[in-house]
Amino acid sequence: MKKLFLFFILFLGLWGTACSKKEVSKSSGIDLKEGKWEITVSMESSSYPGKLPNQVYTQCITKDEAIPIQGQAMSSSNQNCVYKQKEVKGNSISWIMECKEEGETIVNQGSMVYKGDQFDGRVIVKSKDTEFVQTMQGKWVGKCEDRR
Repeated sequence: MKKLFLFFILFLGLWGTACSKKEVSKSSGIDLKEGKWEITVSMESSSYPGKLPNQVYTQCITKDEAIPIQGQAMSSSNQNCVYKQKEVKGNSISWIMECKEEGETIVNQGSMVYKGDQFDGRVIVKSKDTEFVQTMQGKWVGKCEDRR
C-alpha cells in the first residue's frame, strides 16, 4: 500500500512537468490566453480500488510555461527524471518522461491541446505494477496577480 501511495503522490506531480521554459516559447504559436486558469483533474486506475477524487486547483499559465504543474515531485529540475520526448505542434503539447524513484521506473506520457481560454489533456503514468490515467480540463478565469 505504501508503494501505491508513493506512486499516486508522484503521479499528481508528474503530469505537469513535461515542458521547460525553453521548450515552449511564445514563438511556438500556441493559442493560449495567459493568466489564471482553473484546472480540473480526474484520475482512474485499475490498480486502485474505488473512485479517485477529482482535484480542482488554480494556477497562472503563460506561453513560456504552458504545462500546468501541480506539486513539484517530478519537476524538470528533478535529477531522477529524463525527458525521452517533448514536442509542440500548433496548439498541442506532448511528452514522454521517465523517472527513477526507489529503484523503480515510472513513465509519464501525456498530451494536451489549448483552445484559447480552455484546454483538454490526458496523461498515462505507468510503473511496473500500476497505471493511472489522468484527464484534465482547464479554463481561463482571469488575470494573474502580480508575483513581485
